[in-house]
Amino acid sequence: MAKRILYNGLPPISYVVWSPTGERFAAGCQNGGVMICNENFELLHTLKGFIEQARDISWHPDGHLLVTAENMDTREAYESSYEAFQRVRIWDAHTGEPLHTLFETDVNAPIRVRWHPNGQRLVASFYNNEIWIWDVLDGDYQHTGTLTGHTEYASSLAWGYDDNTLVSSAYDNTYRIWNCETFTEERVIPHDSTNHYLTYHRQTDRLVVKDSPRNVAIWHVSSNEKICTLQKVHKDGGYNFHFSADGARIMGKLDKFRIGIWDSQSGKLLQSYLLPDKLVRSMRWIQEGGGIIASLNSTLIYIDTQTGEKPRTLLDDSHAYVSVAWRDGLLMGIDDKTSYLQAWQTDKDMELTPLLEQLPDLEGLYSAKLNQNTQQVVLGYESGAVAIWDLERNQMDILDVQFSDSINVIKHVGWLSDTLIVASTYEESISIIDIEESEILHRFRRSDVGYDHFEQLITTPDKQRILCSTYRMAYALSTDDLHEISKHNIGYYVVWNPTGTQLVKIARSSSQTTFRLVIVDVLTNNELSSFGVLYGQRDIQTIVWHPASTHIAIGTYKGWVHLVSLDDDNAIQSVKEHDYLIDIIVFSSDGTLFATGGKDHKVVIWDTATMTPLHTIYSTGWITALDFSEDGDRVLIFSLDGLAMVYDIASAG
Repeated sequence: MAKRILYNGLPPISYVVWSPTGERFAAGCQNGGVMICNENFELLHTLKGFIEQARDISWHPDGHLLVTAENMDTREAYESSYEAFQRVRIWDAHTGEPLHTLFETDVNAPIRVRWHPNGQRLVASFYNNEIWIWDVLDGDYQHTGTLTGHTEYASSLAWGYDDNTLVSSAYDNTYRIWNCETFTEERVIPHDSTNHYLTYHRQTDRLVVKDSPRNVAIWHVSSNEKICTLQKVHKDGGYNFHFSADGARIMGKLDKFRIGIWDSQSGKLLQSYLLPDKLVRSMRWIQEGGGIIASLNSTLIYIDTQTGEKPRTLLDDSHAYVSVAWRDGLLMGIDDKTSYLQAWQTDKDMELTPLLEQLPDLEGLYSAKLNQNTQQVVLGYESGAVAIWDLERNQMDILDVQFSDSINVIKHVGWLSDTLIVASTYEESISIIDIEESEILHRFRRSDVGYDHFEQLITTPDKQRILCSTYRMAYALSTDDLHEISKHNIGYYVVWNPTGTQLVKIARSSSQTTFRLVIVDVLTNNELSSFGVLYGQRDIQTIVWHPASTHIAIGTYKGWVHLVSLDDDNAIQSVKEHDYLIDIIVFSSDGTLFATGGKDHKVVIWDTATMTPLHTIYSTGWITALDFSEDGDRVLIFSLDGLAMVYDIASAG
């Protein structure tokens, strides 16, 4: 396995869909992308090419394919125009690679997608109220028909009792039964405006129809006959229905504070359970119908439907969990506040054992740096939090330090020793922090605060100086107490080389089509060399020196990477592998590799000597930090949404 999640660091997600085999699940990430993980919560793949969230996912019955409904906005870098791509795509679930694009437009968003249980058909509903059908034959996808009739888009889809029947529910307050052989509408069934969710049991061909606040009926779809009306449904109930696996029973809200279980043949109310809270976020049958899990506003409860005992509180942590899922004793829920996934293993007595660490409510992962000696990572967040992540123990500790700057975003972090770190806020200060005592020992505050932010923070190899720079200024600080050793105001976008002997800057120029970089000797202020690169100076996003000061790598707004060879008369190689801006570049310790990342959620690992892209890795958010292991065999990848993972270069081939 080439990739794995660290610290179970799943980013904020909206939904989880298990594969039919139960070995993997797909998670739709709020900040873009889809992750495929195994049952141990290890990341197997991130589906590439997402900027916005996939609206819906459906697994092929045998689990080897996925279909996604995508609403993806991509903006042309450095341009004011943008295009919106709405797509339906087929993916190889084992490799994470896209196989087919079934639909692509800039105006009509897909809403729901569903595979047919036989795997030979596919359906998608769209924002323009249409429903499309594709037939699948030997890997070939043919759009064979379009269903029209809904006056609002279909929010739920279910395949009927045979190969040619489809049931849909839409915001026009109707269920519709479709013949997918003739692509015609067979029946329209009105439903209550509060019940757009489709509750249908395919094996028994039964559909829940709520046509008024207190009238909930079970219909047999193929015969168009009403089977029964559910007893004693209150006007404040009648929603959140779920059939048992065999279709013999159905549960749902009876009234404000009670869950009811009915016989789906007779409509008789079999059991009712009083809840401690009226707001039910999610309910699921578990244990083959022997129990129910319900997520309320601040608790998880368990109902034993065989004993009839009153609901038992499993978890009371003031969190509401939406999209509760169950798989063979594994309980999962998405925290409604943070959108983090939580998971618990259950035993025969329904006692919960947490499987994922309770992630702190941190915002925006902005910076990270690996300590090669201790295998710890220091992390800096948009909220001003600083954390230490122990890779060996897979454990995170939040440091109890407070910054008093106007903007406390931790823009850069680094290691001075195994117990001391250095961190810069967005534009104001740099601090040395003792991680064992959670104490700020020294602080340097800029005198020109408010003009621009810190672009660079590194430590010289001898650990005697901290080198930092802003868009216009470069500072050398003592690692003893952060006193200012030197300050240089020599031009635009100044960046130190690793030893602190040279600076590179953007030369002043009125041209917006080219810019010139100049290398300056720090001691003499003499210009040593200069070179030009296409595009205007505002296009540049990041400049990074090679560890041996033999190359300079440049990342641009439009996704270009320029590599300047200082030993070869400043020869420049330029390659475009990114779709959007690049604002993080990191070299391996020996300089043979470098990695680039940016807003397109993509990381590319390059061979420095040949400027050849070797590996491409997709994350779920804007790439904000990268770092190599000492031997260069692994790269740590961090994105703004909090996803952290290790990519094993050696095992990836």
